[in-house]
Amino acid sequence: MSVDQIGSGVPGLDRVLAGGYVAGTPTLLLGPAGCGKTLFLLQFAAETAARGQRAVFATCTESPERLASYMEALGQPVDRILADGLLVFVDLRPIHDEMVEGQYNLDVVKVRIDAALRVNGRTPEDARLCIDDLNRLAYAFDPEGIARETTLALLRLLRDANVTTLITMGVDDPERVTPVTYAVDTIIELNQTVENRLMTRTLRVPKMRGVGHGTNAYPFLIDESGPRLIPITGMDSVYQSRGDKVSTGHTRLDELLGGGLFRGSAVMITGASGTGKSTVLGQLAVGLCAAGMTGLYLTFEQDKTELCHDLGGVGLDVGTLIETKRLDIQLVRSVDYGLEEHLIRITRVVLEERPGYLIIDAVTALNDLGKTSAVKGMLLRLIDVCKANAITLIFAELLTDTEQTGSILGLSSLLDVWIRVELYRQSGEYVRLIRVLKGRGAATSSQLKEFRISSDGIAIEDAYTGAGSYVFGTEKLMREQVEAFERDEAQQQLGRLKKEMSQLPITFDARVAQTELEREAAMESLRTEIATLERRVAGLANDAEHVRIARGGNG
Repeated sequence: MSVDQIGSGVPGLDRVLAGGYVAGTPTLLLGPAGCGKTLFLLQFAAETAARGQRAVFATCTESPERLASYMEALGQPVDRILADGLLVFVDLRPIHDEMVEGQYNLDVVKVRIDAALRVNGRTPEDARLCIDDLNRLAYAFDPEGIARETTLALLRLLRDANVTTLITMGVDDPERVTPVTYAVDTIIELNQTVENRLMTRTLRVPKMRGVGHGTNAYPFLIDESGPRLIPITGMDSVYQSRGDKVSTGHTRLDELLGGGLFRGSAVMITGASGTGKSTVLGQLAVGLCAAGMTGLYLTFEQDKTELCHDLGGVGLDVGTLIETKRLDIQLVRSVDYGLEEHLIRITRVVLEERPGYLIIDAVTALNDLGKTSAVKGMLLRLIDVCKANAITLIFAELLTDTEQTGSILGLSSLLDVWIRVELYRQSGEYVRLIRVLKGRGAATSSQLKEFRISSDGIAIEDAYTGAGSYVFGTEKLMREQVEAFERDEAQQQLGRLKKEMSQLPITFDARVAQTELEREAAMESLRTEIATLERRVAGLANDAEHVRIARGGNG
């Protein structure tokens, strides 16, 4: 069955109602005092006027002047709406002095409402009526609290006239059943609860004929623009595809992340106190803004001045980003609102400002407002909102123990990137370490890196892995110094050996030359001695011959 529906004018409510109030039928809003029933009617009247249609507001409690002031406080141009005839107030407040004994007759009420609805002698098909509040009129003088027959007759008249009607009824017990609840097509229950001294307003739709509406209890808040809510379930949950990668502004961090962060991704940074989570968030804020994105930074811990000072002290200039309106930093105290109101307020500012990225530092500040499961549910819905609007969500989670390895909130399954910073105790000191535990769609590094913070920013360095060891910090520096000294000595020894090797041929060549000279000298000496001896032998032979001849012998 198809039914016509009309926008409520309340952000988020049309999604719960699967399109808005059912046209041409009465809708009953039940709830105790202070839950915002009248504001729902004023929002509907303003929405009707914005569409150029006429609305009649029958008041049984507040004066028309006060209601007009309420609309003006909500930012509605009430004077123009009244001047254009798009809103007509009907004052139905009962006056005790004019009451007489006996049953109270509502016929005059029907006549006045019918007269206000008529335009040129007839009730238009798109007539809109708001009645606030019905039990003030029908039950004020009825000690039994039972709806009168004339009240039901009024509802039948409105239904037969095809008038879209919103009716408020103040009740202390929303479960109370009256004939009126059977006479309307839609019932919306408003309620408010106080837990840990924080109030949460909720809305539930127990009845809505012909429409597949949401059936849960949905939190809502009332701010300067009126009531607004975000459904717990039934959200579109249509995630926009993550876009191209954006640099974090830090080369080594980009390397760990496999090239940067995808636009529209959900990123969590976990670590104990003092590990540098806020500094990493500051680096991401500066880097993403440098890449052309605009950012919203929500902090539960420091105000804008403190955060700018602290980040500036480590070389991260966020003050310039704020001045150029590329970054907006807002302080939010966790104890100011309940979980649901925090969610609605954050969602509102995100959808209004449309930043490229949203940073929250740190979400664990919300743990005091409810159970871990409630905080997790709130963050899951926030992730849904950001992903559906292609907004990069980055938040920090404070771990209570330096030895803790997992996430307290258990959100890892819905995260695209999980960065962990930690303190590692080694040789009498604590060393900051950083690693990427998860990175969907990216070739992230699995290595554990040293993470240092200085006045020049953050530095991400490799561990010392020499001699089969794996160390960081001062011990790393000491080993690197020893290694550097040994390397220098080895290089010097190598230089000496190379020099000796280069000089060795020359030395040996000189020795060979000297040997050649000595050999030649020795040979020459021997040749001279041989020649001398040969001459001597020849001389002796000649002398013997001369002697023989002289003696006259023949041999």
